[in-house]
Amino acid sequence: MEEQIKFDVPDTSVFDDIRPRQRILSYKVKHIGEYDYKDYYYDTADLAIFNLGYSYRFRIRNKGNGIIEYGLQLKKEYNTKDSEDFKRYELDDVIPKDLGIRILAGEWEEAYSDTDLKTIKKLREFLSVNNIDYRKLAPCIIAEQKRSRFSMKRNGQLYFEISLDDCSFWPFDESNLNRVKFLQLEFENKFRVGIQREDEARILELVKFFEENYPVKIEKDSKYRKAILELLPKH
Repeated sequence: MEEQIKFDVPDTSVFDDIRPRQRILSYKVKHIGEYDYKDYYYDTADLAIFNLGYSYRFRIRNKGNGIIEYGLQLKKEYNTKDSEDFKRYELDDVIPKDLGIRILAGEWEEAYSDTDLKTIKKLREFLSVNNIDYRKLAPCIIAEQKRSRFSMKRNGQLYFEISLDDCSFWPFDESNLNRVKFLQLEFENKFRVGIQREDEARILELVKFFEENYPVKIEKDSKYRKAILELLPKH
């Protein structure tokens, strides 16, 4: 199972130092790519999905070279309260371009009526169990994110991937001048099997490296959760 560790970063100088690195500890570091994301988070007016600890989003992913992908995701959001016993849950679909364009144009119910998308199937189940009317869902938050992605390998085997994220959030119905911004360093393991004792040691070693070499702090709340609490505190 993949495990993600996220650090809050005070400024972009940390990113500037990490980007040119060819090695971190005993791992060879290689640049994978630069990505631009725009996310529309859907919820009810009283944030019923958020208050259950989840998020539902529509993403526009620019992978460079003219490649644009559209996707949907249902996710359990990481938070400080449940950090010790947190069980990661993410369900994603890359969706057809024509459906993505229709959602972007406001035809949200087109996605909800698609029975072939596993994310939609699970969303229907989630909403039904929690007595949430899907017709009350609408965009509540927009996010824009620039991500630099790197692999970390040893002897040709992939152990970790690192992301350097520069992200801004703002309320859907307000000017993007009213935005909050987060800089975050994230790494996740890519172990071939479940986390073993030696893998836990590798994770701790990498955490120690970042904490000792950069002014970063482990963050237990997700960026989306922090944005909601700051932008829509009345909920």
